[in-house]
Amino acid sequence: MKIKRFLIFVLFLIPLIFISTIKVSADTGPKPKIYIKIENKMEGSYIALISEKRGWGPYSINGKRDTYWTDEEKLIDSKFSEYADKDNYYYVHEFGDISDGSYIWHYMPPKDFKILIYDTINDRIITNDIKYTKYAFSSYYKLTFNNDNFDVVEDYHYGHEVGSFFLRLTICLSIEIGIALIFKFFGTKLIFIIITNVITQVLLNVALNIYCYYNGLGFFAYRLYITLEVAILLFEFVAYLFAFNVIPQEKEKHFDSKLKILLYTAISNVSSFVGGWIILSTFGM
Repeated sequence: MKIKRFLIFVLFLIPLIFISTIKVSADTGPKPKIYIKIENKMEGSYIALISEKRGWGPYSINGKRDTYWTDEEKLIDSKFSEYADKDNYYYVHEFGDISDGSYIWHYMPPKDFKILIYDTINDRIITNDIKYTKYAFSSYYKLTFNNDNFDVVEDYHYGHEVGSFFLRLTICLSIEIGIALIFKFFGTKLIFIIITNVITQVLLNVALNIYCYYNGLGFFAYRLYITLEVAILLFEFVAYLFAFNVIPQEKEKHFDSKLKILLYTAISNVSSFVGGWIILSTFGM
């Protein structure tokens, strides 16, 4: 009995040790970003996002960061600086080359912005004069040139999110089923375990995706992940305890003990938690 109690203690201690080793810093973790994919790129073109604010964070209309700029980059900066917006949107000396078909503003992007394109070949500034709002923690857009203008639409990567969900679900289910077979849960009990895990994993991933959509994958997302995993562990234990007292063990024709159910729930959830955490941390999924 003492050995079993010690095993249970170790099983619940594992996630606590794992969590306590996370390095937390005020400037670590994912940063909000604006990603713009250029559908039909123009050679020799540059992009700048202008904002209704005169400055924020490291950006300012007076804060040139041209120490390491080439003469060409200084010329491009001056072209954007000369642009006068009718709605008093400001250029804060941040621009990017879009000849490779994309642009990313990685750190502290503006919430509301307009898009300027500088065409170096024809020496002109192009704008559609439309105001955009960053709609998510990581906001994706697709820009398509149309003669002397361009169109921009939101282009959030829903396919990536759906694909990553099914990958996580498959891995977690594989882990839980494998451990269930080790504990000799067969037949109806195994089906109940699969159904329960599908339900809890769907709810878990929906909650995490909604949170990360607006707030990103940061420290508080991990804390929410831990909280939800603990809630799932408790829910599954109660569900299995109730169901397995109704469904006997098929091969041995007896009901399972509370300790066996507790051990299975703890081991399977800790294993799938660690597996899910590795996927989340490694691939940002």
